[in-house]
Amino acid sequence: ALAQISQSAPIDTVYAPGVASGDLRLDALTGPTALWNGDTAVLNATIASPTPANVTVRVEIDGEVAAEESLAIAAGESNHAISLGALEPGFHPIVVTVISGDGASNPILENDTLPFGIVIRDAPAVLIIADEQSDSGRLAEALTNSGAIVSTLRPDRVPTRLSELAPFDAIVL
Repeated sequence: ALAQISQSAPIDTVYAPGVASGDLRLDALTGPTALWNGDTAVLNATIASPTPANVTVRVEIDGEVAAEESLAIAAGESNHAISLGALEPGFHPIVVTVISGDGASNPILENDTLPFGIVIRDAPAVLIIADEQSDSGRLAEALTNSGAIVSTLRPDRVPTRLSELAPFDAIVL
């Protein structure tokens, strides 16, 4: 840009207004983008309001309304935890919308909704490589009790091709 200025080239600028301070809006939506099957998904919604307001937070999962909750929020930013519960394995598109319930200033409706996506993975597959004399049983039992699918192999039985190890999420030596 400095080189262009020094060559007397015109530079156009366009003023882009920031977030309106007098507008109710869903400011941010954060949470995990991937979880294991059986884990509870929780999102954090940051709602900004110029005045105290009564709002409804609507959560859609996979295109279906999963929850609606009424909240009384203070002026400024407030955080709200949204539990999605345990979801089935796969990708889930999520849409969260904040709806004004008592006439709070809300001239820009487009900033009342935010999308989110989360992937729920099947149970982790763990390969334990252990000699017959080692005591890997307790580790295998603990991993199985926590929901993992555990396989155990002796060192001389470990596949030599990487493609045969690809199905495992973790390998314990």
